[in-house]
Amino acid sequence: MGIRINVDGQLGSEGDRLLSPLDQGFLFGASVYETVRTYDGVAFLPTRHLKRLRESAEALGIEIDTGDDVLLERLHETLDAAGNPESSIRIVVTAGVGAMDYRAGSASKPTIVVIVRPLPSYPASLYQDGAVASFVSVIRAAAGGLSPRIKSSNLITNMMALRAAHAQDAYEALMLNPNGEVCEGSMSNVFFVKDDAIATPPLSAGILEGITREVVLAIAHDGGFALEERAFFPDELLDADEVFITASSRQIVPIVRIDERKIADGRPGKVTQKLMSLYTEKVQALMRADLNQNEGAQ
Repeated sequence: MGIRINVDGQLGSEGDRLLSPLDQGFLFGASVYETVRTYDGVAFLPTRHLKRLRESAEALGIEIDTGDDVLLERLHETLDAAGNPESSIRIVVTAGVGAMDYRAGSASKPTIVVIVRPLPSYPASLYQDGAVASFVSVIRAAAGGLSPRIKSSNLITNMMALRAAHAQDAYEALMLNPNGEVCEGSMSNVFFVKDDAIATPPLSAGILEGITREVVLAIAHDGGFALEERAFFPDELLDADEVFITASSRQIVPIVRIDERKIADGRPGKVTQKLMSLYTEKVQALMRADLNQNEGAQ
């Protein structure tokens, strides 16, 4: 059990020096990534993550010349080598080793890294009692900056936002866009519930198109909930009946207080709890469908 790392098909551990210091992912942050979690030791929706990985890489001019079949083989090999009961998998694609300048094409071949580590343990209280969030001054999706739809490894903005939240004893940071609208968390998408209707910022607000967000939207639609993707400001979030965030590893986390403002009665709400239950059922259904598809392909 532990951490195993695969760099361009070469398997190693965290103590091995597998990455060149001249890699442009290290030098310039020219890399993209995806985080995949396992359920019962099996990666969840890996092909969806690889699709988004390729879209992010293309947006940065990084050409992934390795097929999904090879990428999945490396993922499974690294996952098996780690031997964890449950794992968090990070797939990173960098521009590769090249000249120390910014010009396109100065690196000839991308570097592909798969990192597998034990899935962090999240206490039951996080879901039963909820968490605290804090609005921070760090702006997301600044005008003219890198598109937030690119899942870039350059996470300085997110890191500074989360540090600011932790300084306020909050679990998650809530960031605004340049228009002052609620955008997303430093490591999550944001939802709220008002009068049993669910709302979340649209992609145009400057958010990452989260895969867990996508699954939650699907189960909310299938469950017959009123649902909107629209812009909103902090006051509306603070006045919500329920607030929750979504992320691949953490799934759905209720937010019961934002800064000093308690959300409704300060406990996870009934809609959030229902969605948490539906999410578990959806994960099981998707995992069964993926297993059946793989068996059929054999």
